[in-house]
Amino acid sequence: KMPDDPDFPPLGQLYDIGTHKMHLYSLGEGSPVVILDAGSGDSLLTWYSVQAEIAQVTRVVAYDRSGMGWSERGLNPVTPESVADELHQLLRAAAITEPLILVGHSLGGVYMRAFVHRYPEQVVGLVLVDSSHESQAARFAEAVPQSAENMRDYVEMLKGLSQTSYEEILADFFKRN
Repeated sequence: KMPDDPDFPPLGQLYDIGTHKMHLYSLGEGSPVVILDAGSGDSLLTWYSVQAEIAQVTRVVAYDRSGMGWSERGLNPVTPESVADELHQLLRAAAITEPLILVGHSLGGVYMRAFVHRYPEQVVGLVLVDSSHESQAARFAEAVPQSAENMRDYVEMLKGLSQTSYEEILADFFKRN
């Protein structure tokens, strides 16, 4: 687990947003500021190479959503609106002001669209990279009813894995393979 590993300290800084601390990594200088949001289950490390390239042109910020990477888990239920509000609080805590260009990958696209709807005056651009859509699960279930059952099974498996140690998961993997 990265946050607990002294050999793998955060790349950026932790900022207190009032309810918990969130991790933000900034490179480069200039305006507008590009904000990178990774896909579901990913940390800001997803953007490591991309961020270095963008930093040659302007300031670019990647962050870990609550409970991801080095960011602490928040108190609020995770919704697009709560994620957008936490990002807004994080940017304020880090003294990052508009104009912003938001970049969202996969589930990060949903969250960045929510940010645009809540804080449109701060945003001058939105880039969606293979973005998810808010209603894609319902549309998949309608088009392919088996997909909803498969997703329920997958979530149940993930719940079980969340209570399992890394060593137990590896032992089970090698036993099966």
